[in-house]
Amino acid sequence: MSKWTRRGLIGVMAALVAGPIVVMALSWPLSKDQPQALPPGQIQAAALENGAYLLKEYDGVIAIYRAEELNTPERLTEIQTATLRQADRQSLREGIFAANTEQLLMLLEDFGS
Repeated sequence: MSKWTRRGLIGVMAALVAGPIVVMALSWPLSKDQPQALPPGQIQAAALENGAYLLKEYDGVIAIYRAEELNTPERLTEIQTATLRQADRQSLREGIFAANTEQLLMLLEDFGS
């Protein structure tokens, strides 16, 4: 068997092994602890059900809402939404749910950096 035939065979075998692994990784469901954007109709229900936080755009900055009071922000951040990527701005217009304080801080750190 020539050197090129062996390399080709090794390449095909590697693709056969790696292919299913990549597909599994891409299709693996997100953990329940991962922050996620919700459709507008589900935001209030999810927040009230889980007693958590909601991040939304408010007067050009990111506002933090508590599940108990979704009409008035609990706190306004100094993070300007105009500096964020378009996808992040869209998610913030719809509302980003954070199940706990740890997720809230993680999101704020990501948006602020």
